[in-house]
Amino acid sequence: MPRPGVSLPTLLSLNSAPLAGAALAYAQLGIAVFPLVPRAKEPLVAGSFYQATTAASQIQRWWKRWPQANIGIATGKPSGWWVLDIDPRHGGLCSLEAMERHARDWGAPTPLGATLRQLTGGGGVHLVYQRPPVDLEPPNGCFAGYHGIDFKKGGGYVVGAPSIHPTGGVYQWQNDALPAPFPPALLDLFIEYRQRQFSRASMPPVSHTRSHEVRQSDLDRERDPEYWLHAALRHAAPGRRHNYALFLAIQLVEAVGCSFEEAEFWMREYVAQVANLPTDPYDLEDALDCLAYAWNRCYGG
Repeated sequence: MPRPGVSLPTLLSLNSAPLAGAALAYAQLGIAVFPLVPRAKEPLVAGSFYQATTAASQIQRWWKRWPQANIGIATGKPSGWWVLDIDPRHGGLCSLEAMERHARDWGAPTPLGATLRQLTGGGGVHLVYQRPPVDLEPPNGCFAGYHGIDFKKGGGYVVGAPSIHPTGGVYQWQNDALPAPFPPALLDLFIEYRQRQFSRASMPPVSHTRSHEVRQSDLDRERDPEYWLHAALRHAAPGRRHNYALFLAIQLVEAVGCSFEEAEFWMREYVAQVANLPTDPYDLEDALDCLAYAWNRCYGG
């Protein structure tokens, strides 16, 4: 907490601050941070976002050791934030337009962008909302099937300004607005999406059964995304996870004929189940890049 009479920094003022100073300023605002690899998104400390803190002494030690470290902001309870991460490289802007229309249909009174916003170094945007006091929380990852829109809550993090993206772009706060309450209409959209997924799961095709009494033909196996998922996971040890993510993406698009949304679901399953080391987690972004490559290779997009 700031001392009485000490003015708080604004988020806009952090856009031009040194990285170490910005990290301390976030802490003054009650926003827990931790260091990331310079010009990258990977954590520098074991435990990643679980080590996020507002303790000035710890933050000073980290940035004295790594003065060029990017700034990670833990989402969920540590910051009080839920974030929608819009990635234009994976269709996020088109998805945001669709989400906006659908949210209006569910009664959203204001534009989704009427909240705290950060421009990312990769050309995307973070829409930052207040973490609501609800029992139902969507999972981290693709929000309600809108590809290119990642949801970040507890157990996740975003990169904070003035960090530098691997492309050289700089993260910048676009306004100083207080985070708006997370729109209830978006929770309604998530519930509807989950119900559709459950409905599909309740009527699985015969090719998805694990019973040894049912034998699939070679063609059936090749059209079953779960078959290719398990084939990739069998061989995807650390050091080979990228290669088998690319293998899986190509099979989902070319052999199975998945839509982009369906293929993204299976790629996220791959990331959730692939072998991980605490010091070497596999990056969801790499898996989605593999899917984008496979999709463009097949359809020339």
